[in-house]
Amino acid sequence: MNRLVSVLLLVLLAATLACQSATINNTEVCGIEGTRQFAGYTYYAGQRMIVRAAPSRGSTVWTDIGTATAGTTIAWTMHNRDGSTESFYAWDAGQLRIPANLWSIENGRRVTYVKTVVPPSAPGGNEFGLITFDNPNWLDCVTPYTQNGMRFQDAVLRCSSPERPIVRIFAPLESTCPCEGAQPVGGDVNLTSPVQLAGLRCVTDITGNLTVAASVDGARLPSLRSIGGDLNLDLTPLASGAPRVVDLPVLASIGDDVDIRASGVPASGTLAVNLPAMAAIGGDVSVTLTGGPVTLTGLSNVARVSGALGLDFSADTSAAGFLPALRGVDGNLSLVARGALSGVLPVLDTVGGNLSVSHTATAARTDTLDGFAALRTVGGSLSLSSTPWTAFTGATPAFGQLYNVGGVLRLLGTQLSGFELGKPDLSLGALTITDNPRMAAWPLRNVRLRGAGDLQVLSDAKLPTCRIEAFLDAQMTAGWTGTFTVDGTDDAAVCE
Repeated sequence: MNRLVSVLLLVLLAATLACQSATINNTEVCGIEGTRQFAGYTYYAGQRMIVRAAPSRGSTVWTDIGTATAGTTIAWTMHNRDGSTESFYAWDAGQLRIPANLWSIENGRRVTYVKTVVPPSAPGGNEFGLITFDNPNWLDCVTPYTQNGMRFQDAVLRCSSPERPIVRIFAPLESTCPCEGAQPVGGDVNLTSPVQLAGLRCVTDITGNLTVAASVDGARLPSLRSIGGDLNLDLTPLASGAPRVVDLPVLASIGDDVDIRASGVPASGTLAVNLPAMAAIGGDVSVTLTGGPVTLTGLSNVARVSGALGLDFSADTSAAGFLPALRGVDGNLSLVARGALSGVLPVLDTVGGNLSVSHTATAARTDTLDGFAALRTVGGSLSLSSTPWTAFTGATPAFGQLYNVGGVLRLLGTQLSGFELGKPDLSLGALTITDNPRMAAWPLRNVRLRGAGDLQVLSDAKLPTCRIEAFLDAQMTAGWTGTFTVDGTDDAAVCE
């Protein structure tokens, strides 16, 4: 190397944080966020340095993260035993941030690799990497050798790191660095790699959308309090079948929509939406699951959804721990089921728009719908389509507290054996009962059609026509002025 021996002394400091390294190489710092100071010494005044980083030691592409130029004033002098001296000039690249994409994960820790090089003096020439050390007190190693007559250059090489010119820096997967004040992010945040998480650990507010892709597991943003736009979560399980974790422990408000999806949920799996502080959702909520059976939990403190709520389940779903405090949906509510349902929206009281419950079953089921036990009013229409349950039973039956439907109550292609919904004095805007092959009972109750709402009963072959006629007489006596259509019912049945 002749006398082109450059000495790099790295001092790693996260800005405003007490994270000074005990060693230079293989240093562990508190987190990848923040900045670090890169500085050292060289033999040559005015020498230019380039600091580069890469996610692995063998990377073919190293990214420039900073530059420095050595000073022109001697910083310190080494006195050799033979009376000669070695003079050094300091260089300092300042506080540099290593971008999140230049970190990788090794053995449960984040790691990045840094080197400082002297660029070639002419195009096509060779660059030189600066020597690095494993101990910041490298002079304690060098000095005894020089005092015993070894040339300084040889002593430096003897004491240098075997990994020179590369320095490896570690950080924990979850940073331990303290966060300083509110740290908002303008615009959208798209999480596609776990490496991005450390750089977002202290973010308190996102003004746009937050999207977490299926490629990110263990997504934890411990400081995030609000999202101005949408929250989009892909909770598709890992290849092993283990549930994917998204943890936003202090997120309290979302300005617009929430979209949660998961494909290939394993049988008897659990899907947890860990948003324990979430209280306000400004837009719609959509949950779409394929696979299962599944236990769905989360959104435990949300009492109201300002927009619509859409639930689409592909197998048996236990949902007692999902939206357990939800009392109101201001917009429409849609539930599509393909299996058994239990614990669905246990305290939901009000739906401001339409409520639709549909099922893909083609035959009757022996179980019952476990859900909607506290529902009292639907502002729009209530539609049950192709539902497989023959009755709503149990101590707290589905729709047992329902007393008002502002629009049309529709029973379309269900397996219900009778018209048994709601309170005895259920009030309806209109009523449509069509293609219910098992429906044979129409109890004499105080169900009331309001105003001029229509009644349609079509293709319900087991339903006695005389029961419907008695119901119509009672409605007209109460002042109902609507129109009715009755066809395809049991005209031969005899009513007492």
